[in-house]
Amino acid sequence: MKVLDPELIPVLEAKYGKYWWPVEYPKDVFSDPFKNLIITVLSQNTSEINCVRAYEGLAARFEVKPEVLAGADLNEIREAIRRGGLYNVKSKRIKETSKAV
Repeated sequence: MKVLDPELIPVLEAKYGKYWWPVEYPKDVFSDPFKNLIITVLSQNTSEINCVRAYEGLAARFEVKPEVLAGADLNEIREAIRRGGLYNVKSKRIKETSKAV
């Protein structure tokens, strides 16, 4: 899986300005394919701001690793990502994806 190259950020900022990227994503998302996958699930049908809020809620409550989230209580995942919207569906997808990985 290819992730955004951190060296690309200054190039984009030079061309489009400092705030071309609407929100600041957590740095660890770009370096970890599983975290990138989870934030992708959280991004479905929501704004980037709410996506990041949901991810931050999840990361505050759990270590974002497949073995941790696969064993986590579904209701706890749901509560952790509530701020992102569609938390009932997304919590199930996160748990199922974690089990598959």
